[in-house]
Amino acid sequence: MQLNKLIKNTDRLTSRRWLLHIIVLLITLFLPNKSWYRSAFFWSRKLAYFNKKGMNSQLSTPYKIAERLNTLLSILRRTNTNFHIPSTLTGEQYLGGYENGIIICTVHLPLIKVGVANLMNNGFVIDAAIAGKPTDDGFMSVWGSLVRIPVIVADVNSLIRVKSLLQNNKSIGLMVDSFFQKPISPNIFRLASKIGAKVVFLYAYLREDGLIETTIELPPYPFSRNEVEVEANINAIKNGLNSVLGKYQNL
Repeated sequence: MQLNKLIKNTDRLTSRRWLLHIIVLLITLFLPNKSWYRSAFFWSRKLAYFNKKGMNSQLSTPYKIAERLNTLLSILRRTNTNFHIPSTLTGEQYLGGYENGIIICTVHLPLIKVGVANLMNNGFVIDAAIAGKPTDDGFMSVWGSLVRIPVIVADVNSLIRVKSLLQNNKSIGLMVDSFFQKPISPNIFRLASKIGAKVVFLYAYLREDGLIETTIELPPYPFSRNEVEVEANINAIKNGLNSVLGKYQNL
């Protein structure tokens, strides 16, 4: 395990992040990896109820639990050790039936990378992920798989690379909002419309018992043909986000 790396990282952290790293150190030092997830879930619940200072008061406590869990899983992933994350995947039947590539569109929700890992664990290959910032080595990690995804940084040249991949019937993953609850960008939907790529949506939701539900959904127009259908797809992914947030509010 890369425990030395985790220890060194604590020197550059805020007090909240420092605490999360200490929790991960304790989990990895004293528990077998089969117990890592349940311990992380336990501590996520404690932290969400206890540490409310600076947190968005409009977000429900169950959502904050998911946020804390997402952070703990991201730190645990840095140990480069495989550990079980209890989760489900529905809608995988929508991942077929395309000839000009497929785009997995999602939004900034906690634990969405568990959904990405579920796709890969079920044999689906994501050829590249579009990201707003570069990574150290050009790959993106997910929670629940040791496989990493090549990253295309969103810049003036990324459109050419993405278009080339899709025209070769490859798959692309990206978040269509820049931050949580920020406007949805229409760019990838318009590109899909021009080249005939298929679009699907990916969501993740943390249940009260700790199981993570990940779902693939079809938009109203998986193969959008015009601006009206593009707009309908944008509204659909907004509604999907609101549906997930509504579940957290109702817990």
